[in-house]
Amino acid sequence: MHEGRDVVPINALVGMPVLSRVSGNKLGEVRDLFVDQINGMLNGLTVTVGQGTAALPYDEIHSFGRDAVMA
Repeated sequence: MHEGRDVVPINALVGMPVLSRVSGNKLGEVRDLFVDQINGMLNGLTVTVGQGTAALPYDEIHSFGRDAVMA
């Protein structure tokens, strides 16, 4: 991922679909973000999966697109 080049507002990411880079299947939707408030860095996402949630660490995120997050 490119560091510091593109800034996306948090509200634009919440609700965005999370897709598998390998299969293209929908894994869930972004529910919340884990942000290091001191350094301003994204640490990961909370993803809604069915009726529950799962953590998606930053190192498992491949890219952020206009329409989806690829993991």
